[in-house]
Amino acid sequence: MNAPAGKPVAAGELLDCVPDTGTEIGAAIVVADADAFAWDDQCDMLVIGFGLAGAAAALKGAELGGMDVVLADRFDGGGTSALSGGVVYSGGGTRVQKELGIADSADNLAEYMAYEAGEVRKASTIRRFADRSASMIDWLEARGVSYGGPLETRKTSYPPASKFLYYSGNEVAPAYATADGPAPRGHRAIPTREEDYSKYSGFVLMSTLQRYIEADTPIRLKLKASARRLVVDGTGRVIGAELWQIPPGSAAAEKHSALRIKSQSMMRAMLGLTQGDWRKMAAIERKEAKPLLVRARRGVVLSTGGYGNNPEMLKRTAPEYVGNRIAGTPGCDGSAVRLGAAVGAALGQMHLCSPWRFIAPPISWMKGVLVGPEGTRIVNEQLYGANVGNAIMTKAGGKAWLITDQPLQDKALAELKDKELWPFQRLPGKFLAWRAKKASTIAGLEKKIGLPSGSLQRTMTAYNDAIRAGRPDAEGKGDEQRVLLETGPFYAMNQSAGVKLNPIGQITLGGLLTDEDSNAVLGTDGAPVTGLYAAGRSAVGLCSQNYVSGMSLADCIFSGWTAAEAIAGNREPA
Repeated sequence: MNAPAGKPVAAGELLDCVPDTGTEIGAAIVVADADAFAWDDQCDMLVIGFGLAGAAAALKGAELGGMDVVLADRFDGGGTSALSGGVVYSGGGTRVQKELGIADSADNLAEYMAYEAGEVRKASTIRRFADRSASMIDWLEARGVSYGGPLETRKTSYPPASKFLYYSGNEVAPAYATADGPAPRGHRAIPTREEDYSKYSGFVLMSTLQRYIEADTPIRLKLKASARRLVVDGTGRVIGAELWQIPPGSAAAEKHSALRIKSQSMMRAMLGLTQGDWRKMAAIERKEAKPLLVRARRGVVLSTGGYGNNPEMLKRTAPEYVGNRIAGTPGCDGSAVRLGAAVGAALGQMHLCSPWRFIAPPISWMKGVLVGPEGTRIVNEQLYGANVGNAIMTKAGGKAWLITDQPLQDKALAELKDKELWPFQRLPGKFLAWRAKKASTIAGLEKKIGLPSGSLQRTMTAYNDAIRAGRPDAEGKGDEQRVLLETGPFYAMNQSAGVKLNPIGQITLGGLLTDEDSNAVLGTDGAPVTGLYAAGRSAVGLCSQNYVSGMSLADCIFSGWTAAEAIAGNREPA
């Protein structure tokens, strides 16, 4: 992954980054005698943040040795996971893969994962993930989530409503080839309730898990409760947290929930009204929430998400990515980073985001040519949207055009009529086609979009000549995705950042550094911060080098499990 080098930023430098939509974080409370302290509640494991990482940690913790688990969330549960596509990247021979006759193995998965995560995770960690990957689907199904086929064989950003397994990463790209070949690993949750059929699988996944937690486990939920301070003992061990909770059942709590639901409207987001909803929610929290000191006898897990909705933190750590649309909730405010900073935690990969620009659907557009402001190609158009988006942001300064000819454009327009496309796929595609620049010649198109004289002509000539001569593509695109682009008129579709109605979305990839074998948070001295763990996008993880669909949710499960298993082994002497 080509990415900006980034300026190293210490966690302590980010403590003052408090967005007006976020949670205020203070210095840790130091307690001399934990047994004599006036706690409001006590548990074995306190999990802060109820997305998939928090759910995985809490469920695994409750299942291991009967730990008493408190799961706290600033909102009503679900987190960014509930707003996502709900794809879990799982392979190595899942039940679904086997039933559909798809050959895959842990070896094959580990080989592929080395491409995506080899720079940020040890080979042993990748191997452990690959060995456990198939069991993730079994584990989720045992808790009510449903998975299965049919398989979507075409490369797409998200499968149609009738398909539930697909190639969600870079598996089919030649540069990511493995000895045993590509396997589809993007598992999308199947709705089992009629009212969920029109909803994205993230909602299906998280609402199912929340119903399971509430009905079938002893996990104690504390909703509308955000952590503002950690609690440590005289040795620096994290022994709890100060939560601030809006009184359950109060008018303030009801208004807070109503604003949360209102803020998730796509129309309000397009009109720029979401931030106002979030500010009102934060104002309710600051006015109405009451403190609640919770002791965690064995450990605290931070799983509050990333920091994309903390503009100042993003500006200081990853300025190249400022201005893109953040995929997430107001809870992605860097709370975990700031809570960790208050106890001396170290950070990693904070300079990286995963910006997404999906060229397909329509599928035919992957056969086009993506050029930057110099008129030269910037990426293999066949790659996953995060690879494409990152190339646009880091190689082309956020400016890019997709070039097609008339036959290719005709095919793409026909594909956009597919009734199985989701609105978020069909509408941007139609918008881009409608706003496309058009010229009878490449030279004319080059002038129309303001590229240097002769640059696009040279690029297109080289691209077509390589196809005629049977030479490999200069960017590594597979032969099945290459066609001659020589029949005018020619089209240029603006794929730049900041395009209205089709912005580049992104998530943050950095977070707290953790020990890979336990997910214990590491201090700036390299030693674990005793009693503190992190999971999901609060921590550096499997997708902190390069993101593909489903890898973040898979890492949420993997890191949540790892933290809970480590805490379960940290029993205090009787």
